[in-house]
Amino acid sequence: MVSIIICSKNPKSLDVLKANIHETVGTEYELIVIDNSGNNYSIFSAYNKGMEMSRYPYLCLIHEDILFHSRDWGKAVCKHLEDPSCGLIGVCGGFILPRIPSPWSFYHFTEHILQSDNKHSKPIYKNATVYNKDHEKPVVSLDGVFLGIRKELFEKIRFDDTHYKGFHFYDADICLQAYFQGFENRAVNDILIEHFSKGFQGRQWVENSLIYWKKWGDKMPVSFIEFSEDELQKKEYRYMTGIYMKRMIRAGYSTQEIVRTLLPFLKHVDQENKRYFCLKMNIRIFMTKLTKKPSSLIHVTSKIGVCDGNDS
Repeated sequence: MVSIIICSKNPKSLDVLKANIHETVGTEYELIVIDNSGNNYSIFSAYNKGMEMSRYPYLCLIHEDILFHSRDWGKAVCKHLEDPSCGLIGVCGGFILPRIPSPWSFYHFTEHILQSDNKHSKPIYKNATVYNKDHEKPVVSLDGVFLGIRKELFEKIRFDDTHYKGFHFYDADICLQAYFQGFENRAVNDILIEHFSKGFQGRQWVENSLIYWKKWGDKMPVSFIEFSEDELQKKEYRYMTGIYMKRMIRAGYSTQEIVRTLLPFLKHVDQENKRYFCLKMNIRIFMTKLTKKPSSLIHVTSKIGVCDGNDS
């Protein structure tokens, strides 16, 4: 028995998804739709409201711009979540969260999803890593496009609508809450969905990433993989002065704002002189802004092993 919670802004997409769920879920379910067409909720408060309204022991929190390709996926959700050691499940997960603001997909991650966009492109099947016989893989964090959780866990954790606003980092935050309560989050590959958008990381994403870091930074890094301190520092520095910096440019931050934001993380990733770092970043930001399409620089991720993520 599954309670399916959706924060909805698009009635047309919702109608298509409702029919798809009815055809594919394969178990008793209830559908809880939080109408957010008026932008009255953050994703945090919408999901908390949905959780409070739910009647069944297993919850699925899903985006409305998806379709299920697996039959009886509701039974799979129940099977995964009946294990009391399980925290959250999802279809895309990250194995490491570093000491700097980053999405769930920092360098080492797994995906089992059909990804397309709202331009009617042909979906791309993304599948990585090897799962165990139960179709599971332990991860630290999960992408919020699809999340499963036992309702009873909300006696200990909840979506943090006190500190965050908007629609980013709800997934990473709730996953870390479960992780530090001693539960194991898991990516699964027996539930296949198609996602019709790639998400957008604008100013709200950056703001929430900094709130997230302020809340959890002193407990980082957490990881299910082994790494050396030197390897981690290099990746953190590369991400911070590359993709993260370019996201801030795309979100409209000034050079001074970017440098001021990055400086507190210098102690984690490099010991170079602050004045030299500021000079180097000023030059790098200036050169990046000179390009005709600085936002296109975000798409170097496929070359350096970081996934943009779907929404977080």
